[in-house]
Amino acid sequence: MVSKKIVLLHVFFTFLMSDIWAQHTYIPFPDSSAFWIIKEYDENYNFEYGYQWQIIGDTSINSNTYWIVGQYLDTNELDKWPPFWYGIRNDTINKNVVIYDPTNSSVHLLYDFSLKVGDTIPTLHTFTDAYSGKVITLIDSTLVESTYHYVFEVDNNQLSPYVEGIGGLNGVFERPYFFEGGTELICLKLGTERKSYFVKDGEMCNLQHIYSGVKNHPSEHIGIEIYPNPVNNESVISVDNDRYEIKNVQIIGTDGKSIIRSDVNASSFSIGSFSLRPGIYQAVITMGNGIIRTKKFIKSNLYD
Repeated sequence: MVSKKIVLLHVFFTFLMSDIWAQHTYIPFPDSSAFWIIKEYDENYNFEYGYQWQIIGDTSINSNTYWIVGQYLDTNELDKWPPFWYGIRNDTINKNVVIYDPTNSSVHLLYDFSLKVGDTIPTLHTFTDAYSGKVITLIDSTLVESTYHYVFEVDNNQLSPYVEGIGGLNGVFERPYFFEGGTELICLKLGTERKSYFVKDGEMCNLQHIYSGVKNHPSEHIGIEIYPNPVNNESVISVDNDRYEIKNVQIIGTDGKSIIRSDVNASSFSIGSFSLRPGIYQAVITMGNGIIRTKKFIKSNLYD
């Protein structure tokens, strides 16, 4: 008799959960005017710097509309084209998010919100690839502004969960684990009124607030020079602050695509050795402490 009751309870619970799942309305990613604020930490969990990913417009790629999400380290730079950007598209039919990667003009799956407990996560983009092949071990929910969002627990919480309509708790494009440093999502803001959603306890959804009292604010003077410019075979990128060195350099063309990426780990770097066509380029310089600077330069055909 007891075993019959247990079976009936199990059947009822299974039916109830199936009914709840069927009634839930899928919540897609924001499709305009939104930004995610991220904190980055070193291996000892000491705060290093903050930044935000912001939707800045849309573009058509292969007849599909993608929202352009750019990375900014300083709110004073929001009127400029970001050094890094990616395209995202909601696939509401299949309940997933697709990413366009301009560095290699490829399209990949970024998040899959259609999965059930016990399902294996399919192959994802490099940003979220750590989830690929892992199993969904629990689907919970969290209340965000009176709306319940599903929370997907992966591999018994060996990796950071990801949230429907928001992304990973380590950040929308950030790796979902902490190893020799890591990140965490502080909040998501939506709409033209910049209303704060999903704010981490004890935090304020404001990039400038994150830097209050922090010495290594990105506005600290770190002069980057490319000389001579227009560039020739002798041109170098150099930093005038001896506290820092250049970690790596990325060259981006006018189409937003990454052309060259090179590790440096020095205070200067020769740019003249690159075989670039005449045109205007942007150098994205990442410093040893994670601060990013951008610098435009011209490659003229006078030196070819």
